[in-house]
Amino acid sequence: MTENKKTLVIGASENPSRYAFIAANRLLQYGHDIVLLGNRKGMINGHPIETGTPPFQNVHTITLYMRAELQNPLYQYFLALKPKRIIFNPGTENRELEKARRTTRYRNNRSLHPGYVISGLLLIRQPE
Repeated sequence: MTENKKTLVIGASENPSRYAFIAANRLLQYGHDIVLLGNRKGMINGHPIETGTPPFQNVHTITLYMRAELQNPLYQYFLALKPKRIIFNPGTENRELEKARRTTRYRNNRSLHPGYVISGLLLIRQPE
C-alpha cells in the first residue's frame, strides 16, 4: 500500500468549470488527501475551501491554479509549509517562486516521472 500524501490545491473554487475544481475532485476520486485554499470560502465535495494563510500541516505537494502575480504575497507561506514538491500548472509558471524554491532545496516536478499520469492538467499518482 502506498503512503497517502496530502496535496494543497491553491486557487480552489466552487466553480465546476475551473481546473482547480476538477483537479480537487480527481484527487479525491483517486483517494488522495486534499486541503483547499482559495479567494473565497466554500466547499468542494465536502472539503472546505479556506482563505488567507491557514496553518496546514504535513503538506506533501502544492499544486498551483493561481496566476503568478497573485502568488507573490504568498511565497513565504508556500515555502513555510515545506512541501516536497510544487507543481506549476499551465499559466501559473513563476520564475521568482521557482528560484525561491530552489534556494530552499525543493524539487521541481516539471516533467512526468514513472508512476504519474496526466489527469486534466494535474499529475496524479496511479493507485497500486
